[in-house]
Amino acid sequence: MSEATRPAPVVLDDLADPRFPEDVAPILDAMAAAAEGLELTPGALMDAAAEATGLDDFGDRTFVGRLDVLCTALREEAGLSPAGVVSLHTQLVSLLRNRLLHQDLLTTHPEILDERIERPVVIAGLPRTGTTHLHNLLAADPALRSLPYWESLEPVLPEDEWAAVAAGAPDPRVERCQLGLDVVNGAMPHFRRMHDMTVEHVHEEIQLLAMDVSTMLFETLALVPSWRDEYLAADQTPSYGYLKTVLQALQWLRGGTRWVLKSPQHIEQFGPLLATFPDATVVVTHRDPVA
Repeated sequence: MSEATRPAPVVLDDLADPRFPEDVAPILDAMAAAAEGLELTPGALMDAAAEATGLDDFGDRTFVGRLDVLCTALREEAGLSPAGVVSLHTQLVSLLRNRLLHQDLLTTHPEILDERIERPVVIAGLPRTGTTHLHNLLAADPALRSLPYWESLEPVLPEDEWAAVAAGAPDPRVERCQLGLDVVNGAMPHFRRMHDMTVEHVHEEIQLLAMDVSTMLFETLALVPSWRDEYLAADQTPSYGYLKTVLQALQWLRGGTRWVLKSPQHIEQFGPLLATFPDATVVVTHRDPVA
């Protein structure tokens, strides 16, 4: 890239008191007003997800205890702003909604669990070691099945929307994903300089693990030390088993026979990973930390 086309340097000097674009202010005001009526408790979140879907079977309910630890940490440790409360509430309800839809699909089509997840390629490495570049490169191979961002956010559609898509209508998840990205890019215009997110870009399966409320993802969203301790002390094998069922459902819904997966989480979970996918090829990236 020549000096003429290189973007101008960016100096972030507002981390303690963020400055947002003017058109984002009404959104933040609306979030502040909405936060007053939201509860970060397992019952309230699960009720909201059930109301949104008309479903009430969450499957194995061992996740509820983990959700309680997470909610307590968010309320008592994270120091969330009103916008943070709305954001976390929205994300957790979405994850629980996805869990309900996934369980309903498995109940309706138990043959999904006969799908074989064979010889996945799993990329593991610390952030900034090239995992995303390698993931994108391998996912360019049409013989490999990868997870686009829009599918990671909504792996299973409600029955009525799925019927419309099957009849030839556009998949509504794509437009919804773009609308969400527009909000993020409007509120944080420099974020794309660090990690550009697009609707179709290849994404980590960490969003799928989050449906079982057992993932390092929540550590990246808020300061939640008690949640971190709970996660690190627990055997993650059952949650990796849950991840496998979601991959089976996605494979049954949209095809693909060999997955390429990626998450920094896997480098601390090789045991559960290989117990779940014993024929996986694991690629560990490394970068000289000094360089």
